[in-house]
Amino acid sequence: MLRISEAILEIVNGNATLQFGLRYRLFNLSQLSAFLRPQIKARTKKEVKIGAVTMHLSRMQRKFLKWMPTQEAYAIENITAHSNLCTINGTIALFCLKFYEKYTEIPGLIHFLVQHFMMQNINIIEISSSLSIPCSVDGRPRRI
Repeated sequence: MLRISEAILEIVNGNATLQFGLRYRLFNLSQLSAFLRPQIKARTKKEVKIGAVTMHLSRMQRKFLKWMPTQEAYAIENITAHSNLCTINGTIALFCLKFYEKYTEIPGLIHFLVQHFMMQNINIIEISSSLSIPCSVDGRPRRI
């Protein structure tokens, strides 16, 4: 049987809106607990008190603040913008963000950036990423 904390974690991990709201402390946790209680009850197959859900959400919210990157935690090496690529239904632009290799180790960085674009009312249609590895003449990866 699933524990309450595991059920809450599953629900929050499956919902970007809940993650965003917890990260920026946008929710009244008591109201959110009452809203999530039926889902948690169905997953755990046992009675769930709103106070217990609120307590777990509060703990989770504190953890979100610790592991989510802050703006100071990364630096963009280069931004390239190409605008007015198409004007059939609206202006389409292409943004290329280049990060230093050390930022590939930060969990949630892309999600963090997408949230910031969303808050600026920017729609993202497609995201792709690539990693360049320098090679020596014989094709083997070079040590950096």
